[in-house]
Amino acid sequence: MSVNGKKKETGSTQAMTTLSELARLDTCVTVVDASNFLANYESVESVRDRTADAADEDERTIADLMTDQLEFADVVIVNKSDLVTPKQLSAVKAVVRRLNPTAQVVTSSHSKVPLHRVMNTGLFSLDKAERFPEWRQSVIENNHVPETEEYGISSLVYRTDRPFHPVRLYEDFTERFFFTQALVPDGEE
Repeated sequence: MSVNGKKKETGSTQAMTTLSELARLDTCVTVVDASNFLANYESVESVRDRTADAADEDERTIADLMTDQLEFADVVIVNKSDLVTPKQLSAVKAVVRRLNPTAQVVTSSHSKVPLHRVMNTGLFSLDKAERFPEWRQSVIENNHVPETEEYGISSLVYRTDRPFHPVRLYEDFTERFFFTQALVPDGEE
């Protein structure tokens, strides 16, 4: 069965279109939160401690998971650079470069990255990827569990033709998720 399930006609036979016929793996990008990176990297907390969705046999620490992702990346985006001091940013970039000296390191704020740094770079190398035993094993056994499932990472895209009313959205959002008024103990004003 093909990845996308599209059939294409070839004379009198039907053939399945595979993802590799439509696209190529170009770049593996990892995004680092500069403001939390060092604390997480130095943490001894396990993946199981952080999320209930982790497999019981997963013995990795958060630092192990981060290291796996950083070592494999072709491009590392050090994001939220505006939230750290220049000294902290240098420390984060030094760890990233020590873990993956061949990766391109891009500093960003608010996830603003020039597209040419992450798209159509041609940086992905199957030879390099095959040097990572876990990656190779998951491809050979076809048992890779995406991180979205393994760690309960999810996202939602909401689309509508009619935009949200900005004032009502702001008021509803802040009312539900933020304390906008000071809490005063009983008997005090």
